[in-house]
Amino acid sequence: MNDRVKEAEAVKDYVGGVKEIHVDPTTSCKECVFAAYAGTTQVGCELGRIEKFKARGDEVIEAFDGENGEIKSEFFIVKRRCSAYREEAWANKLTTGTHHAIEEELKTIYDIILMFDQDGVHDDYREISDDIDNIFCQEFLPRKIIIVNKTGDIGQIISGVRDSFARNNNEHDGTNVLYDVVDVQEALSHAAKECVELVAHNRYMIDEGYRHVDAQWYMVWKSGQLMWADRVYWLDNYINYQLGKVCMLRADNESNHGFCILSFLHKTLGGFMDTKGRMVEAMEELSEIDDKQHMIKDWGEIDGST
Repeated sequence: MNDRVKEAEAVKDYVGGVKEIHVDPTTSCKECVFAAYAGTTQVGCELGRIEKFKARGDEVIEAFDGENGEIKSEFFIVKRRCSAYREEAWANKLTTGTHHAIEEELKTIYDIILMFDQDGVHDDYREISDDIDNIFCQEFLPRKIIIVNKTGDIGQIISGVRDSFARNNNEHDGTNVLYDVVDVQEALSHAAKECVELVAHNRYMIDEGYRHVDAQWYMVWKSGQLMWADRVYWLDNYINYQLGKVCMLRADNESNHGFCILSFLHKTLGGFMDTKGRMVEAMEELSEIDDKQHMIKDWGEIDGST
């Protein structure tokens, strides 16, 4: 066994095998409000999910219930968790239609960790304002933007953030994107002692930002760089409409720009500090051991650009 595999096995032992990835539950459509019936026999799904599960290679079983040899109902069982499963009690509480309600409930919620680490910038106020303006161009806005400051004047940063958020939230009627500002000068000193890798790629900044993440996903945004406006839309489409499986998306480059992961995995793996800057690599290696490579992707694999 080579050193890289040994390291991945050690991480696997540390996190208990990342049990959340290994769970392969089943979903019975019997009581779901979206199950389409002809009489007592289920013939499909109002959301088109039966066909999509089959197309994905997920096993769909035809089942029935009854007693004394009499069949009461026939329905499907999917050998996978269906995130859209809802029962009648849920529908009875709605003030909108079921299709609109499930779409809103399943919508991908994410935070952005904005790494402000540009040396030699003369106008930190303008630079951070431009970054936030660019983020507000996203088709799916984040729940919160966490600005992690390494090199900027903290006074200019806070002033620029406050003004930019007030303007953008006002211009995007009905939005209320939150923000936190984190200064990491002290963390930089600690990271330098811990591991060169943490400092070389500023991955300690992600750990510091993660402390303020509350959403299901987080994505890293490098100050001064741009991103496709529909990036998280495609993630949402892939998960909720194509029913694809993904738990981590690789960064666009070594600056970590575009890195995106389910938030609980960051905590489960121990973050970059506990893995000496190698959380991403450890996750890749762990997925190979457990034959889950398909759950780690490049952005081009889910947006149709490649």
